[in-house]
Amino acid sequence: MSIEVLTLEQICKEYAGSHTILESSTQEGASSNGVSYPSTSGSMHLSDVLRHLVKVLTLPLSLDDMLCSLATLTMQATKVDLCVIMLMDELRGHLSVRTCLPDLSDKGVIIEPIDVDSVLWGRLRDYMARGQLPELTTDELESLNPLKNVQYEMLLPLPLIVGTEYIGVINCYSSKTQYWTNDEQLMLITIASQAALAIKHLQRLGVVKE
Repeated sequence: MSIEVLTLEQICKEYAGSHTILESSTQEGASSNGVSYPSTSGSMHLSDVLRHLVKVLTLPLSLDDMLCSLATLTMQATKVDLCVIMLMDELRGHLSVRTCLPDLSDKGVIIEPIDVDSVLWGRLRDYMARGQLPELTTDELESLNPLKNVQYEMLLPLPLIVGTEYIGVINCYSSKTQYWTNDEQLMLITIASQAALAIKHLQRLGVVKE
């Protein structure tokens, strides 16, 4: 039985129509917490995205709500078509998808957990330490891709790492190649670093509550 291969255009086509709904619901929820989100309809400077992210990370949100907000802001920061956030499953030792924007649950996308070896994690951490986006081989990028039947032009992985602890990865998929200046790369890595700290904090709170 052959597997249907999907394009980003196919799985994201409904997102453009729901963009206004997303913006309205996001801003309504944010305003109730005292924070105004950036509009999804226009482009934003990365520093604006980082500022809004810091505000989001201070809100009393659940982990899932925070990840949804993070995906929204990441899409605005990178101007990509699809954002997938994976977190480390410490019991099983692999990365599992926790959030997708747009939602892929009913799109026929095959999603699998992925295993990342220590060598690749080390390379990702080294790039973070230099404030640079990872420059990976085709095989390395594919090893970070949980979407097994989706075609894309570019995959940008943003590692979520705190010290030597591997929290997860934000995968940004685009139907076209994109380029970032050195300053933009540093800003994106900073966004990922702040997000990793917030995720780790919420995970610890969850353990304490249990």
